[in-house]
Amino acid sequence: EEKSLYDKKGGKEYYAYLLKESVGTSKDVAEVKNILAKDLQSNLKQFSKLLNSQNIQAISQIEDPLNTLSPSEMMEDLKARMQQDFHLPNSPDYSYEVQSVDTCLEPYTAPAYYFTPPLDDLSENHIYINEKQTAKGIHLYTTLAHEGFPGHLYQTVTSQNCFVNANAPLLRGIIHYGGYVEGYATYAELYSYKYAKEYANAAESSATSLYDIYYYDRRIKLCLYSLLDIMIHGEGKSLEEITVFLSKFGTKDASAVEAIYEYILNEPATYLKYYVGYLEILECQQLAKENWGSNYSDMNFHKYLLEIGPVPFSILKNAIAKEYASNSVLFYARN
Repeated sequence: EEKSLYDKKGGKEYYAYLLKESVGTSKDVAEVKNILAKDLQSNLKQFSKLLNSQNIQAISQIEDPLNTLSPSEMMEDLKARMQQDFHLPNSPDYSYEVQSVDTCLEPYTAPAYYFTPPLDDLSENHIYINEKQTAKGIHLYTTLAHEGFPGHLYQTVTSQNCFVNANAPLLRGIIHYGGYVEGYATYAELYSYKYAKEYANAAESSATSLYDIYYYDRRIKLCLYSLLDIMIHGEGKSLEEITVFLSKFGTKDASAVEAIYEYILNEPATYLKYYVGYLEILECQQLAKENWGSNYSDMNFHKYLLEIGPVPFSILKNAIAKEYASNSVLFYARN
């Protein structure tokens, strides 16, 4: 049936539950939509300002210096640069292999993905790249940041090691909170644009302006897709109504709009895990800045965030607001 959750019996209520269960947010659907709308407006304003201040034709002709790097070289560059902002122990648990998806799977799999390692061997980290669906340069670099360093690979190994050191119940290691997990990886992906600009500056390239454009483009797209998710499943908007909405943002390719609509129709709340999860982590970061005073640094925030491990955002915010102390991290890891 080509129906959204809104059009099914009890679907609207189920979608409200799915938002809280899948994302881990305490906010309701209307509140999330309002936050997304404000975020979209802010990013569009910054994006417009950036485009108006640049020679777009000249920027479009800039050669991306990251094109010269292989996936493994990108991973090593990210691993080296992240250590200014993320605590990375010298441990074999952070070893990895980057591999290509088999050609027969290229039409069906994601651009890239990370395989969660076995609980008893965290060094078995594998990242697969879909060569057919992943662009080179900055797009591959930020994708590897999402899946590898400082994203899922770093996140998974760090959190699991903390659970072991805290003697946490085994059940604590398998409870999944999608908004925390994917929100953090999206945070790592967007954070990596900073490292890409450092690389471009070291290479004496003017690609930093290009990277700024891609950064806001990525945020706008993820925010738009999240809004569409709410419009389709929370409000029952039709394909025709979504087509009119997207046309205001310059998207007029009917087949592209239909593909977006069909994906969201079949995968309710998926984009919300990524982008609403990301916005929740930004709220946690701001809360830490306000409460920790001189103890705050990005390094301390990232360490605290990952050592607590996957939790609903209300619990994470409560921990951050109460105190900044290492023993509270172990307490929440155990509980």
